[in-house]
Amino acid sequence: MTEADLRFSREEDKKFRGFFDEDVHAATEGRISELTGDGIFLDLACGDGCRVTQDRMHPADISMQKYRTRWTMKYKVAIFDMDGTILDTLEDLADSMNFCLRKYGMPERSLEEIKRFVGNGVRRLVELAVPGGTDEKIIDEMCATYIEYYKNHCAIKTRPYEGIREVLKKLKEKGVLTAVVSNKADHAVKKLCEEYFDGLFDYAAGDREGMRRKPYPDSVISVMEHFGANPEEVVYIGDSEVDLQTARNAGVDVIMVSWGFRDEDCLRSIGAEKIIHIPDEILKEFL
Repeated sequence: MTEADLRFSREEDKKFRGFFDEDVHAATEGRISELTGDGIFLDLACGDGCRVTQDRMHPADISMQKYRTRWTMKYKVAIFDMDGTILDTLEDLADSMNFCLRKYGMPERSLEEIKRFVGNGVRRLVELAVPGGTDEKIIDEMCATYIEYYKNHCAIKTRPYEGIREVLKKLKEKGVLTAVVSNKADHAVKKLCEEYFDGLFDYAAGDREGMRRKPYPDSVISVMEHFGANPEEVVYIGDSEVDLQTARNAGVDVIMVSWGFRDEDCLRSIGAEKIIHIPDEILKEFL
């Protein structure tokens, strides 16, 4: 057998999605680079320049569907914020806060107000929602009331953003480790991950004792330690100024999303450079 070129068209690629994603490249070119008595070694190059190496195979088994692909990815770990990034939790957050406000005879807040208040944990949300001058003991009581109410009402109106589950599945298929970190109570983070993303996250961390809340880098550092990853192997994906500062404090790359609780103008104003507008754009950042 002599050395030969292999060319695979887009139509042929579609038969083998999961190995060669049609959203990533227009065509794949391969070359039989080594011939031996017991097999063939293929070195493939995607149209966009990413490299794929294939295991040695017997000539009779040349089928792209049987290839065990090893992609060279830009990042090893993807860390996601929760509220406003992977889940639209706003209505459940607002309903829980307004339940507390009603219980204590205080005026309710609008969705737009709650959107501005969230991101820094329960206590800060309560402090911003109550009237100025509210006694600290009342705020303490309201925080406890909020946590208990939200625990049982965190998945009433909450929904994943369109396309985010599919992106997580593709990242997992390509061997990327996934994590979610949030200033939301740890039990709520784990409950929502199980409810909406069962099996799609390798690690989840919420607000708990012994770990400072974002924008301190503690939660991101815990993810890196858990996976044995270096900062340059990690990217953080979030939607707010808290997320941007968290990533910077942890020394990792950051991608900001415009579909969450802060719009693009706001993100630009706080110094965000990499901003995406649909979940599918996350995949392009890994090549």
